[in-house]
Amino acid sequence: MSENEIPTLLNGKAPEKINKPKTRSVEDENKRLKDEIKKLKATSAVLFGTAKERLDTRLERILTVSGFKRDILGWVAKPFRDSDFDVSFSRVELPGIVNRFHFYKRSAEYDIDLDDIMYVAQYSSVVDLQNELADIRLLLAACSKKDIPCKFVIATNEDLTDLRSLVLRHFKEIRTALPLKSRKSYSLELWDQIELLKLEYDLKIKVAPKSARKRKPAK
Repeated sequence: MSENEIPTLLNGKAPEKINKPKTRSVEDENKRLKDEIKKLKATSAVLFGTAKERLDTRLERILTVSGFKRDILGWVAKPFRDSDFDVSFSRVELPGIVNRFHFYKRSAEYDIDLDDIMYVAQYSSVVDLQNELADIRLLLAACSKKDIPCKFVIATNEDLTDLRSLVLRHFKEIRTALPLKSRKSYSLELWDQIELLKLEYDLKIKVAPKSARKRKPAK
């Protein structure tokens, strides 16, 4: 012990250097715990779908599991009944690609349903929404002319909560260009981060955390 430390001990105060190792160990432990928490959060985000993934990857999974295939030619086999029992098909051509919108379909055994044909676009900015709504107007004209019902989807990894009501209101206004009886054959859905995650949970692409599931009553 050096001469400088003796007065400190006599005054009842421990030298500063004695406390340093203890302080360091507490700081190290806090850092280790923080790192562990970060790792757990990252793992949870990957497992439960809250981590951001590429939008095209998420869309491909959802559409594939739902039975949809992309068709750049836009061919549709439109069924019609020759008699009470016989069903024939006529081939109808729709636009395969219109700017950001791509044509997807799944086979329909009989009547073509609204859920059998979709035009899907990947949203990137608020500015593009005006263009996408204009493209929807063109596609509405093409589909309604051939009496083919369809759904339009604008997908994004962002949160469109603040824009949802405005965009859907504009779509309804655009749809008034169609005859009244055919308007319900066309719809628009916004698949933002929240809706994509719901679809992924519903299709079992991702497993919802326990807090998001309904607990079964104990027997």
